[in-house]
Amino acid sequence: MKIGKLVQLFIPKIFTYCEKHDSKELNRLMTLEYSRSTFHLSSYPFCSASPKILKEKSIRYWTDEFDVLNTTYSG
Repeated sequence: MKIGKLVQLFIPKIFTYCEKHDSKELNRLMTLEYSRSTFHLSSYPFCSASPKILKEKSIRYWTDEFDVLNTTYSG
């Protein structure tokens, strides 16, 4: 299984964890610095609030959206 597919399988669990146990983790996942140090992502945060994703950058995120703490996110 490719790593991207594995990550996609766990994204709902990650957002559920953030919603139920650690909302500050969600804020960290939306920062480039944390995404770089934790996941070695070089150019984009792990996730972003969907309305904040610019159209030209939307190709960097999967199309699934998740509602967490009254906000919609893309991962």
